[in-house]
Amino acid sequence: MDVQSRIIKYKVILLISISILSILSIFLNIKIHSEFYREKQIKEFRDTILLDSLDLNSKITNTEIFSVIKNVAKRSEVMNGILSGALPKELPAILKIIVDLKEDYNASIVYVMDKNGFVIASTPYDKGATLTGENYSFRPYFTSAMRGEAAIYPAVGVTTGKRGLYYSAPVFDMRTGHSGEVVGVLVAKMDLEMVDIFINRYNSPSAVVSSSGIVFSSNIDEWMFKYSFGNGGGELRNLDTETQFNTVFPRHMPEILPFSFKSKNVVYKNKKYSVLSSPLLLLDEYGEWQLVFLKNFNKWYLFLQPWLITLFIICLYIFISILIIQYSKKIILELDKKVSEEELRGVIASMDDLLFVLDTKNIFINYYQPRLDYKLYAPSDFFIGKSLRETMPPHIARLAEEAIDSVKNTGNPHQFDYSLDMEGELKWYSAKVSKMNNLSGGYAGVTVVVRDISNLKKIEFDLKKSKNIAEEANRAKSDFLANMSHEIRTPMNAIIGFTELLFSKEEDSEKKSKLGMIKTSGENLLSLINDILDFSKIEAGKIDIENKIFSLRSSLDNLYSMYRRRADEKSLEYTIKIDKLVPEYVFGDEHRIIQILTNIIGNALKFTKNGNVVIDLIYENGIAVIKITDTGIGIPEEKLESIFSVFLQADSSTEREFGGTGLGLAISRELAEFLGGSLSVMSTEGLGSVFVLKFPLPEVEVKDEKCYISGDTFNTPGIDDNTRNYNSKYRILIAEDNKINQALIKAMLNELGFECEITENGKFAIERLKSQQYDLFFLDIQMPVMDGLETIKYIREDNDLKKLYVIALTANALVGDAEKYIEAGCNDYISKPIDREVLKNKIAGIFGAKI
Repeated sequence: MDVQSRIIKYKVILLISISILSILSIFLNIKIHSEFYREKQIKEFRDTILLDSLDLNSKITNTEIFSVIKNVAKRSEVMNGILSGALPKELPAILKIIVDLKEDYNASIVYVMDKNGFVIASTPYDKGATLTGENYSFRPYFTSAMRGEAAIYPAVGVTTGKRGLYYSAPVFDMRTGHSGEVVGVLVAKMDLEMVDIFINRYNSPSAVVSSSGIVFSSNIDEWMFKYSFGNGGGELRNLDTETQFNTVFPRHMPEILPFSFKSKNVVYKNKKYSVLSSPLLLLDEYGEWQLVFLKNFNKWYLFLQPWLITLFIICLYIFISILIIQYSKKIILELDKKVSEEELRGVIASMDDLLFVLDTKNIFINYYQPRLDYKLYAPSDFFIGKSLRETMPPHIARLAEEAIDSVKNTGNPHQFDYSLDMEGELKWYSAKVSKMNNLSGGYAGVTVVVRDISNLKKIEFDLKKSKNIAEEANRAKSDFLANMSHEIRTPMNAIIGFTELLFSKEEDSEKKSKLGMIKTSGENLLSLINDILDFSKIEAGKIDIENKIFSLRSSLDNLYSMYRRRADEKSLEYTIKIDKLVPEYVFGDEHRIIQILTNIIGNALKFTKNGNVVIDLIYENGIAVIKITDTGIGIPEEKLESIFSVFLQADSSTEREFGGTGLGLAISRELAEFLGGSLSVMSTEGLGSVFVLKFPLPEVEVKDEKCYISGDTFNTPGIDDNTRNYNSKYRILIAEDNKINQALIKAMLNELGFECEITENGKFAIERLKSQQYDLFFLDIQMPVMDGLETIKYIREDNDLKKLYVIALTANALVGDAEKYIEAGCNDYISKPIDREVLKNKIAGIFGAKI
């Protein structure tokens, strides 16, 4: 057969084949379009029910009644007082509260439960009956509320036997704040009428179904309380033990619907329906509730639509065109194939990576390498035709098989790293595994691209090593600063303590003035040490935030009073303005806020020679804004940001004239940001500065007078300085290894009218304590032989000594030290240098105002 005949033969065969395929394509197109039209209807209806379910969810959640129940439970003093035991349970006021709730929001029943689940007050329902005395602690809405969470719970009433939605909210003990202990639960039951009305408006069969498959509401009466998840099959739980339906199924299982809502399509009354559902926002520990619809969709299809005829003509044109250009296209494809293969070879040759190809049984079928000298540990012919386990070390073969399984199951590429010993040198490689598909889209094996990452690993190891060295250096620096603080505080304790003692007794004005200078210098040095420690903790990211309730007004008043004398000494006009909208009590870290303000106010007074310093406090939307305005030397515009940098001041002349480390403002800004706030400054050189501190401080209500509120001024009973008579019934022991500190604390106690005994370490102290009776024990933390922490542990474990009152003495003054020593068993804590007034008031609190 000549070439022309063969061409004709091939064209005829091709035409017949294309014609058959065209007819099949038309029918297939009709089928696909039908399904597409049906899916479109389903999508439109699904969007509709999604919106409807959102509407039903909004009705169920009933924001108004839910908010009111939570608000009443949270703020009712009467309810709180009764549940916490402060008021009698029979108080009529609680009945008025729940009756008003029932009438205002058309509830079925409103009742209050104590923390054990007993109803202590209830509105009447059928013929005046109430729920008072019933116990519903088994209900999930009660257990949820007792965890502090408000809830919406659908159920059949235990007593009434009626369906309803139960809205519950926890009642907190106001004496410990709204986040304190839950003392009871407030519940409002709403009729299910709104859900039934919502369901009945649909023409299609619809239902609300519980997580266990029970129909709870439906526009088909015969479905009510029937099981809708098939024939059970072991999935149906024992409804006798569920609290959702109570006694609806006391001794028998529910009837089963002839179809399952879990199916995609069902037949009901000889009609085929599609099953569509949407979840509801209801509390059920077993799973989600569903809003379910049965929908009959129209499957008609208009065959002679214009677009179909057009499509048919286009298909014929395509078929004819294919027939004409078949041979030319074949030639082009062959050329393209050759070009593609050449391009692939060029791409592989330009890569620095190895490429493996494995079939479905993990057998190597190809292996490409960019250079002959680039190999793993064997030539290419070593791999071809062999499996992973035959060619690779066991640990690498296992990693590769796991990666291939992942790629095969998910279709996503998988990458892993591994190492190999190559001729005595450890080499690192990264392998990326990708899926290959055959012409039908099925799994055909994988490609594996292997890259040498030895240099990257070396860089990674070097970076880790550098990071570890840097962290070790930072820890060493922090340890050094902490030790330096302790070593400096020990002699500072003697300097400041003995200076205070001499100052209080000195009558010569000139000597007293010089002693005052020594005392002030010592306190300034101590302040510098504290700044360095705070900066060290900020650098290490170890600043502790301790939030509590305090009076912002009182804190600022106290801070203002503290600097009153300094302002008077410089004849400055010194004022404070507190806006009337500032709440009495707020929640935040009072200590850190005072630390920031101390720095800023102290700087304002230090850098202001004449004029005024003004403190303004306003409060808006939970944000406290404090402005400190002065008429001091001001800051040049180009230096405004640098003043918040570490160890920097506005200029060197400022440092010479006024002193300082340049740490105060840097620490203040860091602390402000730790508190979630900010610190900024506006200034004009020669005219003054305005520092603005903003931070969130939520307002709180405090009604229990016994609750401790920081920031208020409390008068601790002090010892009368004129009382010099030593009362022999009080025996005091001191464990302190430093001779100077021994002499200092002994002198301070003697001045207060006490005598004491001294030991040098914890071991000697315990021997004294076991042989003699003492009323108070001062315990230094760092001592030889047996330190303070070991000593307090021994004391608290000894039955004869565990009630002894112990005050820790230490030069460690980091944040958290006090808590650590209290947690270890100490009753109280005094940091060095020991402040005479602090020591006096501590003892006064133990022994009384007059000893």
